[in-house]
Amino acid sequence: MPVSPGFAILPPVIADAGLIPPATRAVLAPIWHRLWFPPQPVTLRVLEDVVVAQEGLVLHADGRVVAETVHEHTPAQVAQAQAALFRPVGSIDGTLILGRKPGTWNYGHFLVEMLPRILLARRLGTAGRVLVQSAPAALRKAMLDAFALVGISPDDVVEAGPAPVRVQRLVLVEGLSEHGVYLSPLTGALLDMLGASVAPGPDDNLFVTRPAGPRRLADEDAVAAAAGGAGFRVIDPGTMPFAAQVAAFKGARRIVGVMGAGLANIAFARPGTELFLLAPAAMQDSFYWFLAGQRGLVTTEIRCAQVGEPSGQHPWDTALQLPTRHLERLLDPAPLPVRPDPMVLAQDLHARFDAAFYLRHNPDVAAARLDPLAHFLAIGWREGRDPSAEFQIGGADQDINPLVRAILRDHGVAEAAR
Repeated sequence: MPVSPGFAILPPVIADAGLIPPATRAVLAPIWHRLWFPPQPVTLRVLEDVVVAQEGLVLHADGRVVAETVHEHTPAQVAQAQAALFRPVGSIDGTLILGRKPGTWNYGHFLVEMLPRILLARRLGTAGRVLVQSAPAALRKAMLDAFALVGISPDDVVEAGPAPVRVQRLVLVEGLSEHGVYLSPLTGALLDMLGASVAPGPDDNLFVTRPAGPRRLADEDAVAAAAGGAGFRVIDPGTMPFAAQVAAFKGARRIVGVMGAGLANIAFARPGTELFLLAPAAMQDSFYWFLAGQRGLVTTEIRCAQVGEPSGQHPWDTALQLPTRHLERLLDPAPLPVRPDPMVLAQDLHARFDAAFYLRHNPDVAAARLDPLAHFLAIGWREGRDPSAEFQIGGADQDINPLVRAILRDHGVAEAAR
């Protein structure tokens, strides 16, 4: 199996970071300021006679949960799935590749978190059909169009609803993503292979509309009209064929849009593309930051004041207010400033971290045979564990790794969301 390579990402450049509530900042700051994500394994497992329920939750016939498939499932959902085993369920013979998880009825989740798993399983020689979530008509067409680009026919796609289904043989690919926490660079490589046959669209600026639902600009029509008047091509990805979406984002030189499903197509944008991400002040999501950072996009995130009551399941599912000064900047043709190469800062991190020291002073990490740098970046700094004899972390209860903060400061990178 392949190993997901390590990668570095800088903290985001954020306009109006002061709007971000403390609770949101506490969730995002440690992820944004991690700087380096070490290599990690990717696994492929084949399970015999299992039940798939609750948007991709997998259970053995005796009710034991396959832990790797618990993605954002609540304990209540797990218990409900286990109880359903005592009721009749449908069954599917043959081999299926699992392409379901919470949120895969959403285009962005499907594109970035499930489709790459399916593509990797196929590239590794799995000759099975694909099990996906039943989806609305527009998403279903996009899924089938994406599959067609890699030779997966509609006959090879099995759609399932919420009811549990028994599967004779199920293939799981894990390690490519964990929503909002981790995204493997292999994801981008797999999507590049998928879109290789699609020619880039016009070399232009895109304004990505969000015509309905939560997280729509309060003055969406006026902003879209202003963007069109400034030479932007105004598009609604949800109304476009899949290949047309890929082409548009592959060709764009500047992209503006609210964090939403259609904007997940930045996964196809070329390095150096300028991106303005419009986000609700309270939104606790690093999904687009991972995508933009790994694609090498020059990104500015604009946090917007929220208007009205939430209309979705999250407190950030409201209308957004984009200040005029920000609209003028994102429509300004002047290029965004180039930031330091994140790998240079990652090399500095490696130089300042003493793995032998860390293992010597943390025998629990050594005994568990954990990667010392990975442990330090994930939890060690929060627990006050020093990375070397020369650098003391200090007390716990900090929202940003002090060693990473020092490296960012030394390289002139401003801290985001402080």
